[in-house]
Amino acid sequence: MATGSALIQDAAGILSEAGEEDGFSSEELRKLDEDFQKNLMRAKKVFDNRMDNLQRSQIEREAQHQKTLERHQKEKAEFEKRLQQEAREQSKRIEQLQREWDRKRMTLAQQRRISEDSDSESASMSLSSSPDTTNASMPRRVSGDQTMPDHDNQQPQQQSSVQPSMSNDSGSERVIN
Repeated sequence: MATGSALIQDAAGILSEAGEEDGFSSEELRKLDEDFQKNLMRAKKVFDNRMDNLQRSQIEREAQHQKTLERHQKEKAEFEKRLQQEAREQSKRIEQLQREWDRKRMTLAQQRRISEDSDSESASMSLSSSPDTTNASMPRRVSGDQTMPDHDNQQPQQQSSVQPSMSNDSGSERVIN
């Protein structure tokens, strides 16, 4: 493809030949040539400006895109960090609930043992301090023996049931009356 200056020279040569043949004066040809040169230079300048603007806007868009990518990467890292923090906090909450549940379960078991111990102590004290003459013919119940009636307690005996314990030990059971 011919360059801009080669085209200008070719056009000027064609015009000068055509002008001499058609009777145009050299002054008119020179003016036509100058106008052509101006228009060609203006078109080249407009084209160069457009290319510069396109290049500059492309660079700006790429820079903006890079900033956006960096911002998204930073936000993603912060999000991942928040997810990990929330997971740690949730684990702590679950552990705290588990400790609280274990503590309450142990407290309740201790209260039951204390209550059972005090009931058995008061029952044995009342038996030894005031013998019942109306039921003297009935044998006294040995601790833990449910086949023999307790003459101090005339309530019907309850069946014992075995229930699994809530502890982490596998196979452990507890007896509830």
